Amino acid sequence: RLSWSDATSPFGNDRHRSRVTTPLPPNVRVLPPGEVPPGAVVVRIAWPYNLTAPAGAARLLVFATAEHLGCPGRIAEGSPSWGTLAHGMAVPTRLLTPSLYSLEGLASCGVPRERIALAPHGVSPAAYAPLDAEQRARRRKKRGWEGRFVFLHVGAGTPNKNLKMLLQAFASVAHSVGRDGGDRDGGWWGGKGTLRPTGKQQSRPLLVLKGLE
Repeated sequence: RLSWSDATSPFGNDRHRSRVTTPLPPNVRVLPPGEVPPGAVVVRIAWPYNLTAPAGAARLLVFATAEHLGCPGRIAEGSPSWGTLAHGMAVPTRLLTPSLYSLEGLASCGVPRERIALAPHGVSPAAYAPLDAEQRARRRKKRGWEGRFVFLHVGAGTPNKNLKMLLQAFASVAHSVGRDGGDRDGGWWGGKGTLRPTGKQQSRPLLVLKGLE
């Protein structure tokens, strides 16, 4: 039976505790924070990463990602190291990661590849599906997007996300597509909350960055 249990915050407060914003399916029971039924297969999604199996668990699967093809920067106090997975553990433990790039990074930490499970990100078409033409036109009008080519980027504005390259790519497309769908000279890219023109400056920027102020 599926169960959900919040992990105990390593920072001694509730600010970093997960919050379920939508009701869980009726077949999922909610347990007190940290409680694990005897013999359970535990899937842990928490940070800092913790490879210590809960008492009573039969197996442990830890979600982890590696960036820059290196070892993740932080591991919980008292947790076994990444390399420990190469020598076997009292409770069978594997890592779960969403990309081949991340898999390579975890392997560079000394984790055997056979102990890393690859599970690419997915999407629920029941929750995220294209709007019909009428709904799409109404929402675009509400946002002032009529007749415009709109990009959407969802992510943190941190250096490891390489926003500079992303914005240069956006500006390159804006340069060729233009505000009215035709060709335009120049484009705009931004970084650290600033916007700088490339090529011929327009009366209004083709690309506007918000969120890094």
